[in-house]
Amino acid sequence: SVLSQTFADFEVIVSDHSSADGTESIARDYAGRDDRVRVMSTPAGGGAVRNWNAVSTAATGEYLKLVCGDDLIHPRMLELQVQALDATPSASLVASRRRLIDAHGDEITRERGLPRMSGRVDGVTAIRATVLAGANIFGEPACVMVRREILADAGWWDSTNPYLIDEATYARVLAHGDLIALPLVL
Repeated sequence: SVLSQTFADFEVIVSDHSSADGTESIARDYAGRDDRVRVMSTPAGGGAVRNWNAVSTAATGEYLKLVCGDDLIHPRMLELQVQALDATPSASLVASRRRLIDAHGDEITRERGLPRMSGRVDGVTAIRATVLAGANIFGEPACVMVRREILADAGWWDSTNPYLIDEATYARVLAHGDLIALPLVL
């Protein structure tokens, strides 16, 4: 789903975090067929945050999106999220709604995230909304695109609480700018 985007000017960094399932071999096959794909390895240990920080610091683009191995993204996701960030210089982060499916492709949740949000939302207001909801309203990393420079300024991914790596990081990034809430399932 990443390589099938309508927006084509991007790099893909696949980091094999010591998996034993052939991930590295499969990724290297993609890299051999598509110049946008680069493969690296992250040593075992350190959990998700170690791998997320490794690919984030290795990335060279203006914007950053993490797509984990079990995520699928809509063919227009990069196009729409890049357009949103390009059009709104005050935004530090763009997020979309998502659909959750199980291992068989059956839908669990049709539309989730960004409750009553659409368009530009002040960063502090967005942080307050996720705290009041008691949940990550922005979504898993595949739902979000951040300005890489702001993520770096915020100290990269925050693993202070390993169960809130994405949400805590989004809050730190949103302290630097606005949220663009795309009311689409992407």
